[in-house]
Amino acid sequence: IIHGGSYGRHIGKSERLLQIYSRLVSGDVLPKKELAQQFHVTERSIQRDMESLRCFFAEQGLRQDIFDKQERGYRLEQPALPLLNNSEILAVCKILLESRSM
Repeated sequence: IIHGGSYGRHIGKSERLLQIYSRLVSGDVLPKKELAQQFHVTERSIQRDMESLRCFFAEQGLRQDIFDKQERGYRLEQPALPLLNNSEILAVCKILLESRSM
């Protein structure tokens, strides 16, 4: 699947990063070799692009990763967020303990 119509023309790194990020956000698994062929760059360039995205995530305080070895491709992953924070858990426990009928 070719996204963004970039096949057959060379694009700059910024546009390439935006297209890659857009595909990652949509849930696509992106094999390095296919990305390199699509964008007419080396696989090493794709690795550097992914590292640039990782650095951006870190600088923005975003807890995301973009590599999944099982899929043998790049995929955007976000860590599972806890349903309740510690103070909310404590408040729920207090309510439950106080509502016990004895």
